[in-house]
Amino acid sequence: MSSQTNPRVEALVKAYRLIESVQAPDAPMDAVEQLDALALERDWPDLRALTQWAYVLQTRHQGTDGSAPLRTMLECAECTRDPALVALALSTSMFGEAIGSPTVAPTGVGDALTRSVVLLDDDSGYAAHRCAAHIEVALSFHTRGLWELASRHYDLAERAWDGETASIWLPVVRCQQRAIAVNRLDIMIDWSCALAEVDDWESAAQRAAQALPQAASLAEWEIPVAWMGEICGYRSLLAALAGVPRTAELDQAARLAHDAGGSSRATLAIADAVRHYLAGELDRAARRAEPVVEKIGFPAPTQLKLLAFRLATAGCKTPAVARRYAEELARLRWEARLARDRALCSAIEAERQQAEHRRLRHQVLTDDLTGLATRRAYRAYVSGLAERPAPSGTPASLVAVMMIDVDHFKQINDRLGHDIGDAVLRRLGAILARHVRAVDLAARLGGDEFVVVLDQVDSQVAEARAADILLSVMEHDWSRLAPGLTVSISLGLCMSATDEVQTALARADRSLYEAKRSGRSKAVMSADGGDARRALS
Repeated sequence: MSSQTNPRVEALVKAYRLIESVQAPDAPMDAVEQLDALALERDWPDLRALTQWAYVLQTRHQGTDGSAPLRTMLECAECTRDPALVALALSTSMFGEAIGSPTVAPTGVGDALTRSVVLLDDDSGYAAHRCAAHIEVALSFHTRGLWELASRHYDLAERAWDGETASIWLPVVRCQQRAIAVNRLDIMIDWSCALAEVDDWESAAQRAAQALPQAASLAEWEIPVAWMGEICGYRSLLAALAGVPRTAELDQAARLAHDAGGSSRATLAIADAVRHYLAGELDRAARRAEPVVEKIGFPAPTQLKLLAFRLATAGCKTPAVARRYAEELARLRWEARLARDRALCSAIEAERQQAEHRRLRHQVLTDDLTGLATRRAYRAYVSGLAERPAPSGTPASLVAVMMIDVDHFKQINDRLGHDIGDAVLRRLGAILARHVRAVDLAARLGGDEFVVVLDQVDSQVAEARAADILLSVMEHDWSRLAPGLTVSISLGLCMSATDEVQTALARADRSLYEAKRSGRSKAVMSADGGDARRALS
């Protein structure tokens, strides 16, 4: 998408640059609050979705309740109808659900993760939104141990920027690529540790060796200081899992991790425990791992803590049956992970098929020019009304059927061209859409012929609605389409019981003809069940 510099784009760029900085427990939120106020003032739901995301991310790292900003984020994203922003909001909610955080999806979201994946098949909109959504989807997969799917979405996140040339987005590209690189490292740590936990040390070494150059390359990025200690600790762990001997460079990274303290220092201890274990020094491995197990927690990869538990039980003090029990649990977790992967892949494919069915159905039932229903959709709608049973002991409810067409439409096409004629139909479609409820129907039958069906209304409501439609068309500024252009419509209205609505269109059509014969730009209503009619305007 072309992104010329404008205040809205500048605000979106600023929001994305803030996203990274707020992901710390004590990060200041003043700038986010200012952007949120701007989003409210300008009525920019896309910007507000991002500011609320910033609040959610901070609560994620604080371990506090982020359900309120998450709900607002979901509402704003749905309001934009941007597939990537909706996917971002849904996958953010699913990340919280996966880690047991209070930041979870509101009731009724459904299978948000599969929906997110399929929404991202649409490559429209800003690259920043698509990239952010792919990253969040990947994180949701990662928290479920589905590292293959997570890696695929990081690939898609990187490719989201292909073709984007606007320089204003360059700082966002840098931030997102850095996040991808760091998150990929987390995946490889989890994956390698999980393989080691099920005693597939050879595969664990291969994964770790593959990730080591990636971990080393992070030194080239402008990594926040708070992240560097963790990254250096991970490098030491990967080197231990890969069986790489200590080097001066690795020793320097280990010192940085040690100085960072906390979970980074604990990761170093697990790296030492791995080296002892691979050397056959099981008691030393257990003694090194046991004291630091409880110091490993979010945001450290989950499998790192599980491997630490496994190493802590490796010594001779642990009964053999307890070790066997731990091994069996690890095997079951691995098999459950593979089953989740297969099930989710099947669910995604099923959602894709349903989405394609909805798209094709939308094409069949929606008029391309006006966005209203088609003749086929009208027939399906009235068939549903006719088949709807009335409540026991009550008369059938009434519906109003309006037949509408544009007065002298052929002259508009002949005098001003079909482009202007099409624009008139589009505007009329928008006017009709504003005058129907969700339970009603507005359809284009073909050419300049339209039909409106109002469900469960009385004649007074129907007459008032017809008058409103006539007035809206009359007062519309048609001269903006072409100088001097005026447009009027004629409308035929009839009331019908729902079980007779199939025949109501013909009666409304006769009333429409009467409106045209008697001077156009008016509505005529047929009397109940007969041919007598009276003008409404």
